[in-house]
Amino acid sequence: MIERRLNNGFSLAEFIVSLGLFLILTSSLAGTLMIGMRCYQASDVDVDFQKSVRDTIEAISNDVRQAVPDDAPGLFGNPATGYKSITPSISPTGVLYPNVNEASTNYIIFNKPDYSYYNPTLASWVPLDPRNFRKIRYFVQNDNEIIREVTLFNSDGSVASTHQDSQAIVEEGSIQLICSMQYSDDMNPFYRVRVIVSEEEKTFSLSANCRIPGGDY
Repeated sequence: MIERRLNNGFSLAEFIVSLGLFLILTSSLAGTLMIGMRCYQASDVDVDFQKSVRDTIEAISNDVRQAVPDDAPGLFGNPATGYKSITPSISPTGVLYPNVNEASTNYIIFNKPDYSYYNPTLASWVPLDPRNFRKIRYFVQNDNEIIREVTLFNSDGSVASTHQDSQAIVEEGSIQLICSMQYSDDMNPFYRVRVIVSEEEKTFSLSANCRIPGGDY
C-alpha cells in the first residue's frame, strides 16, 4: 500500500499572497514613520526658529534700552549723524526712527554709545564727536530676514565702516518688524518692538516694550 505524504508547507499562491500582505503592511508602517519623522523635524525647526526670533527680540530691546541722544552735526559737508539730521526736526531722543514725524515700517534706527570714545568723565571728551556713537539699524530684508546693521563714524561725521549681521530668517514665509512709540498710563513714552512671522498656514508674534533715555518726545 502506497502511503500519501502530507504537505504542511505553503503553496506558491499562498506565499505570493502573504508576501503581498507583508509588503502592504510594511509600506503602511514606513509611511506612518516617515510622516512622524517629518512632523518631528518640522516641530523641531519651529522650536529653533521661534528661539531665534525670541533671541532677536531680546537683542533689539537690549540695544534700544542703551540708545542715547546724539546731536552730532555734520562737519565739512558731511551729514549729521544724530537727531539734527532729521527733517522736520525732532527733539533729542535715542531712537531716530520711528519718531513723532515718521512711523517706520520694518525698520528701527537709533544711536548707542561706542565706548571706544564715549566717556563723559574725561576732561578731553568732546560731546559732538560723531565717533562717540554707533548707529544701529534693524530692518527686514527680502521680506524674510531681519538684519542688524552697525555704522561707525569718523570725527568729521563721514562713515568709517558699516557691518551687517543676519539675526533671524524664515525659509518659506515672511517677517514683519513693527516698531511704534506708545504712551503708558502716566503718559511716559516707550517703544514697542514686535516681530510677526507668517509661514505657510502658521502665524506667530513676539513683542517687547522698551523705555529709553532721551529728551522730550
